[in-house]
Amino acid sequence: MIGDLAKRMIGSRRGMVLAAILLAGALLGAPPAVVAQQVPADETGVMPDAAAVAPDAAAVMPDAAAVAPDAAAVTPDAAAADPATAAKVQTLGDGDQKLFLVDHHGTWSMHAENVTTEQIFRLWSENGGPQITTKSLLDRPYTLSVHRLEPERIVERVLEGYSYTLHYDADARLERVRVYSLSPTAMFKTPRLVETLGKWKEVETAAPAAAPEPVPVEVPAEGVPAAEPATP
Repeated sequence: MIGDLAKRMIGSRRGMVLAAILLAGALLGAPPAVVAQQVPADETGVMPDAAAVAPDAAAVMPDAAAVAPDAAAVTPDAAAADPATAAKVQTLGDGDQKLFLVDHHGTWSMHAENVTTEQIFRLWSENGGPQITTKSLLDRPYTLSVHRLEPERIVERVLEGYSYTLHYDADARLERVRVYSLSPTAMFKTPRLVETLGKWKEVETAAPAAAPEPVPVEVPAEGVPAAEPATP
């Protein structure tokens, strides 16, 4: 039996070693030793590279920066989200002929105390308001304190008693006001101040009030009559 085993194992170098060990054990009368054999990955007897067997952990684990987006990119800029920060009070003119102006992009806020009509329109047109052309001297003083009015409404107030025409651009924006003359029968009195400059600035720089939350309306299910309102 040992001879047959030796013949089957003689075909390879490793088999020849095992055959010699078994033959020696048989001659000495000792039981055959159990030899642990490490099976290689291929016939060349070279063990595979551990790096090739175990994939790279860095390639398996995703990049934390790629998984978690940048917080700065997700969070919007608070200053850009608040439209109230864009409003800026402009102080125009000097001495007692100052005009305080805020451009609300479509509407205007304005405060003036005994400022000549010509000065009001000149400072306004130089800072985004409509252009004024006139054939009359606009030297009468005017006082007003308004918030977020359309330019047409401001022109209507300041040019009370004058005849004028309004001219618009291609975007329907008031572009020019042509003033002709003061009506002979026009009675004009300088308006009284209804709001102090401090109060006007406080209103313009205050944060806008939050919009009221909508009141939910209960809709009755189909076939169910609506509840009658409670009578006092």
